[in-house]
Amino acid sequence: MSVSNATPQSGHENAHSNGKASKRPQTFMFIDSSQPGVNLKPDKAVRSFVMHQARSRRRWSTRKPPICPEETPDTEEAPESAVKSVRRSPKKNQLRLEEISPVSYSVDYDASASERESRGSTSSSSPIISIHSGALTPPRSSHGGRGGTVALRDWFALGALDPFGCLPVPTDSTTSALIDHFVKMFSPRMLPVDLHQSSNIATSQWLSGALQDTSSGKSITYAILCSTALHLHLMGASTLDQVLYYKTLAISEINSNLSKPDTSVADNNIAAVFMLLCMEESMLALSAADPHQSKDDLDWSEKQKLVHLNGLRTMIQQRGGLAALATNRCLQVFLLMHSIAHSITSFHRPYTTLLDGSGNPCTYDTSSLRARPSSRALKPFKDLQLDSNLIDILVDIIIYTNDLATWYCDRRCLLDPLELQKHSSLLMYRLFDWYDREARNRNPLDQCICLASLIFVVRTSHPQDDSYKTMALTAVHRLHETLKKTSVFRWSRAPDLLLWTLTMGGLAATGSTEMEFFSHYCTTAFADTGFHEKPTSEELLDKMKSCLWIGKVLDADARRLWTHIRLVRGEGDEGLMEGFKVLDVERGHDAVGLLTRNRFFSKR
Repeated sequence: MSVSNATPQSGHENAHSNGKASKRPQTFMFIDSSQPGVNLKPDKAVRSFVMHQARSRRRWSTRKPPICPEETPDTEEAPESAVKSVRRSPKKNQLRLEEISPVSYSVDYDASASERESRGSTSSSSPIISIHSGALTPPRSSHGGRGGTVALRDWFALGALDPFGCLPVPTDSTTSALIDHFVKMFSPRMLPVDLHQSSNIATSQWLSGALQDTSSGKSITYAILCSTALHLHLMGASTLDQVLYYKTLAISEINSNLSKPDTSVADNNIAAVFMLLCMEESMLALSAADPHQSKDDLDWSEKQKLVHLNGLRTMIQQRGGLAALATNRCLQVFLLMHSIAHSITSFHRPYTTLLDGSGNPCTYDTSSLRARPSSRALKPFKDLQLDSNLIDILVDIIIYTNDLATWYCDRRCLLDPLELQKHSSLLMYRLFDWYDREARNRNPLDQCICLASLIFVVRTSHPQDDSYKTMALTAVHRLHETLKKTSVFRWSRAPDLLLWTLTMGGLAATGSTEMEFFSHYCTTAFADTGFHEKPTSEELLDKMKSCLWIGKVLDADARRLWTHIRLVRGEGDEGLMEGFKVLDVERGHDAVGLLTRNRFFSKR
């Protein structure tokens, strides 16, 4: 191999002879690969050349940096500045909060809403929230903080949910405590059939998935914060400013998502609109009960509710219906429950429902713990020669009732409460759909069984909530009118079903003007029950168990009802009447809002 005139060794010697002044800078060196034994370990000249080239390009040193800051080289300032920038990052995040605060941020929304909310707000300062645990601290900002200073984010304070800033919205100890409050107070109440609160699916799947969504998660997160702030406000632990603050941010993010094709009808954007609708309905029900509320305020609230409802309906339609939300089971069931509740309270078609591929309502095909109902269970219904399609629905209701009774009695039952809640709504819809189709041509006796079954499913799917009566109020009115068209002699083949029908109507009519009719009718129909004298409540309960019945939910209420109308003997003590409550259930148009308010926004 031919090399240059100066080998590494000769170059090294010339450098000593000529001196540093006459040395010519060397830009490259050749290594003779033909002599592997010589060049395996570079000599001192090669090492010096490499080190010299490295130093000439960038100054560096292998020595340890001195301890004194005055002797620190200029090149060591980079790590210090990086630390400073990390420390300043919370300040930047707080400034971002100020930029989107309600004081300086406007939302592309109904102008009347802002005026209405500003009238309800007593101060423009930053909302302050505090609860007895001390986990919630006042948010500080330039328009409401202490001395106009910007507070650092207390990441590792007790109760901090997102110490590394992974959530779609900025978080601090206040927002962390609000989300924690939502998990503890709202999530356990989302599935009414979960009597033992043994399922955490609403938290582990729906809520966690919503909070981790970086594309459309801001809208649902702010809606969650708004609903929690509203609950605390009704408890006296927060201000209205806190509610309006998060509501403004939620609406802003919803509008922002609507302008993007990939997030306009995303799961979390639909969920955010749904949560705002539920809050509007609950507040409307609360306002309607206040005699001091003006008609203008109620009309304004009604318009806002319709805006959210129409928007939600359109978004679900554009998404492809509830079936398109199959990957988000919790949201699908929540929307189904809400839609069917509106349908049952008004007896109008639901704004959305869950249909199979042929467009028919889904049947109860969940793996049941029980076999198909025996002929004994169906005998009283078949004795009345009911419509065959109604019998098919009743077969599924009997299976569902057996599963639900097992679920209520055994907390270790393997049934899925989310599926049970879904099918309770689907069974309600199937009964309503049967009743609504050709209602004028239906047999009145068939209609009575259908309406009583509807009340039964509504009651048993809300085991701990007396406000179910508002949801069943329209069915009670229609049952009253249908019973008047039906001769008592038509019930002669199944007198127990007549008593069961009247019991279902009487339970749902408690507290309303319909109660008198059912009390009188029960007394009249008692003559055909086969008893020569007043029975005990246990004797009547044995008859009820041959019909649709869940003892854990209905036994105590039935005893109180029968005692109240003097249908049974030996149980007239005052202690038995303690659970007999008279509720104001005459406001049918506020029924869904009242259900939401009692379940999520009550002071308990």
